[in-house]
Amino acid sequence: MNIKDFGIRLIRSVALGGNMFRYARAISKNRGTLLQLRPQKCVAKRKPLSCSSLFHTGSPYLVKVYTETENSHAHSYLSNSAPYSSTLMKPMAFKTDVVKYSVNDILKQDWSSVSAEEVFAAFKGVSIESKHLSLNPNDPMFENLFSAVVGKCEEYEDMQLFTLLHCLSLWPPSKSIKSSQYYSLWSALDQVCLSRVKKWDINTNLIVIDLWAHLNLVRSTKFVHSSLKKICRKMERLSPQQFVQLMFYVNLLRKLPASASKFEFEYSFEALVNNLTLEELAIASMGFFKTETHLKNPQISDGIISRLESSFKTGDPPPPDSIMLASLLKLLRNGVPPTQAGKLHSLLDALQPHLKNYSLLCCLHVALIGSNIQLMHEGVMDVIAEKFLAEMKDCRIKDIERLAFIMTLFNYNPKTNPSIYEAMVTEIRERVAEREIDSTKWQEIDDYGECFLRFLSYLIFQHIFPLDLIEKAMNSDFIKKSYGKNVNDIGREVFMLDISLEILFPEQMKYRLNPELRGKLSRKFLAHSSRFSKGKRLSAGDRLLIDVFDNVKLLSGSADGVFLDHILPQFERPDVIFCTAKNEVFHNVSPPKYNHTTIPHCPVEPGTWCVLVTGSRNNFVKLDNRPTGPLLHKMLLLEKLGFRPILVPFFEWETLRNNEKRRYLREKIFNS
Repeated sequence: MNIKDFGIRLIRSVALGGNMFRYARAISKNRGTLLQLRPQKCVAKRKPLSCSSLFHTGSPYLVKVYTETENSHAHSYLSNSAPYSSTLMKPMAFKTDVVKYSVNDILKQDWSSVSAEEVFAAFKGVSIESKHLSLNPNDPMFENLFSAVVGKCEEYEDMQLFTLLHCLSLWPPSKSIKSSQYYSLWSALDQVCLSRVKKWDINTNLIVIDLWAHLNLVRSTKFVHSSLKKICRKMERLSPQQFVQLMFYVNLLRKLPASASKFEFEYSFEALVNNLTLEELAIASMGFFKTETHLKNPQISDGIISRLESSFKTGDPPPPDSIMLASLLKLLRNGVPPTQAGKLHSLLDALQPHLKNYSLLCCLHVALIGSNIQLMHEGVMDVIAEKFLAEMKDCRIKDIERLAFIMTLFNYNPKTNPSIYEAMVTEIRERVAEREIDSTKWQEIDDYGECFLRFLSYLIFQHIFPLDLIEKAMNSDFIKKSYGKNVNDIGREVFMLDISLEILFPEQMKYRLNPELRGKLSRKFLAHSSRFSKGKRLSAGDRLLIDVFDNVKLLSGSADGVFLDHILPQFERPDVIFCTAKNEVFHNVSPPKYNHTTIPHCPVEPGTWCVLVTGSRNNFVKLDNRPTGPLLHKMLLLEKLGFRPILVPFFEWETLRNNEKRRYLREKIFNS
């Protein structure tokens, strides 16, 4: 096809509703894949990510605001590693000067009556042309040829089948994987691969899965599911490299194969922790994280922590780059038990001098690594706060929200100039103002409205109330747009904001939820209280609360004047409520009730109303036992309502013998 014919066909296709973006991208000088739009900073220079351009980016990638790079980066590492050369698709060198059929020849030919070899050569030829001309695989002019390939694909030998899959990846991405001709071709090839899955060995299966991965069809093909199921049945026979490659494809699939158990994956991973490179560990970690498989074996997290710490301290092996380190940190965040808090803190000691070399997103994962066990490293948080301050303009709203979460959780205010909280509020305020002027800017404010609301709910733990932003966020239309029409989808952050505003800014009624919506949210979030009924499994925090409750009843001498209930329904766990007199006597009176719409204020009579708040392990920062932001906020709100909040920390209660507990409570209630 000459340039004139191609131009006519391009105009005709666009006029009929074709994808102008695809054609524009094809004739652009910089037609790199969408996966490479946001490269990450690396610690060390590595080989260029040449193999990532082989990934066939389908329509799901065309609509992403922030493109993921970790899959292409991980695949590039595997492609550049010699141990994986026998199980990955090798790039095929197609030379245009040896193409047997031109596009014009293909259009003139009736392919229904020719041999399978000629059909194969023709499809190979037009695929090579398509790589340069960006032809549409669903164009009716190719219907004859595609139908011939579909009809004869069962006749092809394995290598020819592999070539067909590779050739298909040379075509521009189809608008949809279900588009007529494109769908008929790849689904026919899928059926042929499926029929041969049993005869292929593990290495061959991995090669073919890799071919489908380049087409971005891993989740759609029957072959990939069947092949992974077969491989997982032989988990104990896999080499270290085969296991890593398996986990990479599990990461693409985003769910574990039907034949595998989480225990088998963990058991295999544990045996390899000390035999894989840090990069290979990171790639395997992607499979665990994307399938939400949280590690339960502490030996795995211990091994990864030890190897990372050694790398940062000695440089042997070199520390992983930003993307690989982030993958490891995401796995550790959900896999490190509280007993390894000291080791994790030691790792952060070693990592702190290297933080300047890592991307902002990677640093965010460093900050979040201790969130599940309430572990904070002040030096690391200070460096990350300064880095965010310098690069705030490049942050996504999700990144800002996550940083606000971790800093307010630890009730930490780093000494930055300006304040990191002030900078975050200013940045979000500017984005909201720009969006109101130009609706094409900062679409993320509306697309990720729940992040916006969570960000504001975290700020209140630092007593920061940007009322102009809260007014926008608490608007009923914005809430409905962010969460949908189903009330059950609305997050606790909305409820937290509403009640905190009622207590601290009672005159600001325009920022409040309507009573009907508040009542529905209240019933939703208070429904968990049924877990205290007989037969329910209780957490350590729940057992602490019940133990304290029982001892307060014994101290009072009567069960009638001590209650387990919610004064502040936005907090998950209820509190122990009672009224005392000056002579160390408990009044036998009922506490004020929350009626799902109005927060109860403290009654004036008959004495001092106390709310005994139990602080479990999750309410204190690990290693130094400082109260977390949410716990301090709860105590503040109770005090604002007129109650006397009394904190019972777990680390004090657990040291007491049974006969000492009531004496401890008497001191807390009457003498402190």
